[in-house]
Amino acid sequence: MFDQYICTNVNCDNEKKGKKGKKCPECGKAFTKVGMREGVNIIQQKRKKFM
Repeated sequence: MFDQYICTNVNCDNEKKGKKGKKCPECGKAFTKVGMREGVNIIQQKRKKFM
């Protein structure tokens, strides 16, 4: 229900949601289906990395 597709590469600065079967325009990794909680954790890791 609250699943989303995001780039799970924490070394990539792309935080935008994607679609199933598509790839991240920044790093080329396929978008991965994650739950709401896991998605928030990944975004937080990305933000810490680029601050």
